[in-house]
Amino acid sequence: MQVLFLKQTDFTPLVNFDFLEGKFEIMGESRPENTGKFYAQLTEWLLNLKQEVVANPTEKELVFDFKFDYFNSTSAKYILDLLAILQEINDPLNKVKIIVRWHYDKLDEDMRDSGEEFSQLVRLPFEFIVH
Repeated sequence: MQVLFLKQTDFTPLVNFDFLEGKFEIMGESRPENTGKFYAQLTEWLLNLKQEVVANPTEKELVFDFKFDYFNSTSAKYILDLLAILQEINDPLNKVKIIVRWHYDKLDEDMRDSGEEFSQLVRLPFEFIVH
């Protein structure tokens, strides 16, 4: 699978999805001008990942790190969409286990709360990491 690497900007997070290296992270601020267009790239990549693990089931544990400093309400909808795809991939038939690590600053209760809300909306194991 191709690596998806998007540089962080003032309005978009860094994205590094590298299946071969087993590194999956999104970090920074998410308030893109065209949120749908930005997240379409991530959605497409995850759907390709889903096809890959269905076609070639191999036992793997994939850890996705979400390290947002801020995201707007429009981004929240797309983040939930990404988590829903990860939930579909996290299937014993695919032999893939997905773990979500939700990072937040110890002073940022809103970001912690957002992660807790997401964890209640999808059936995925979440780990909360305080910085």
